[in-house]
Amino acid sequence: MGELKKSLIAKTDAKANANQIFVRDNLRITILTPRLIRVENGSTFTDLPSMAVWFRNFNTEKMQISSTADTVTVETSEVIFTVKRGKPYCAYFKDTQKTEVFSKQKNLKGTYRTLDGTFGKIPLQDGLITKNGAYLYDDSRSMLIDDEGHFVRRADSTKDYYAFAYGNNYRETIRAFYQISSPVPLIPRFALGVWWSRYHAYTQQEYLDLMAKFRKEEIPLTVATVDMDWHWVNVKKQFGINY
Repeated sequence: MGELKKSLIAKTDAKANANQIFVRDNLRITILTPRLIRVENGSTFTDLPSMAVWFRNFNTEKMQISSTADTVTVETSEVIFTVKRGKPYCAYFKDTQKTEVFSKQKNLKGTYRTLDGTFGKIPLQDGLITKNGAYLYDDSRSMLIDDEGHFVRRADSTKDYYAFAYGNNYRETIRAFYQISSPVPLIPRFALGVWWSRYHAYTQQEYLDLMAKFRKEEIPLTVATVDMDWHWVNVKKQFGINY
């Protein structure tokens, strides 16, 4: 595999502080924030960043950890996480004094990339936001990024979960995900100007004349999109409506 330029290698900080980590047998728990922990369950653990998670090295959160034969309890300043073998994980919220289960039943779902080739109802994947404020993100199938910046497959089938317990503070849930994944890059400055698009079919000359008119009127034009002309219109209903 070829060597990547340094500018192309992601700048990550994925190895957590040793004080954040608890290990017992095939279980490793990393405390990331008072309301977010990482749970690895399997034969091997990894400190490499994944395609989704780049940062795990945060200031040590004060916590208390206790364990029995099949249960590990992690208590932070705001949440008590319970990880029990063979059972759904739970979170006790100190502010509301409620215990919630990490399950998919109350998930409010995410988004869908494109409507191309779809008809009717679209099944959405799970999102970070849930009605009960407890979400378990499964990063087990995400590829890893090695020290040279290359994508590599995971060595085995170890489960790699991130338990978000932010209650109904949905903004903090999203902010916590950005904290471990990376800040969202802003769009370039040039993209903030005028965008121009037309729906109806137009000729090449008509489009060139339009550009000339923008120049004549001294209106800065950032992006001119050759957009809607390729869409089908007046399509028979039996062929769908997503054109």
